[in-house]
Amino acid sequence: MTWRRTAFEEVPELYDRARPTYPEEIFDDLATLAELPEGARIVEIGCGTGQATLPLARRGFRVTCVATRRAGPRERGGIPGRRGR
Repeated sequence: MTWRRTAFEEVPELYDRARPTYPEEIFDDLATLAELPEGARIVEIGCGTGQATLPLARRGFRVTCVATRRAGPRERGGIPGRRGR
C-alpha cells in the first residue's frame, strides 16, 4: 500500500499535471465557513505540489505545510514571503 501513497512523490510534475486544480471560489468559501481572520495561521497536511497551499497563501494566510517528504511547494517556485526551509 505504501507505493500508492508515495507513487507521485517520485515524479511530482506528473502529479501536478494529472491532478485537477481547485476552483478559486473554494478557498474563499473555506475562509468564510471556517471564519478565518485575515492573516490566519493554517496547517495543511499533505500539501504535495501546493495546489491548495499557494491559493491560501495568496489570500494572505500563513500556511505551514506538513508532508511525507521535504519537497513540495518549492517545486512550484515557492511561496512569496515564505520563511524557513
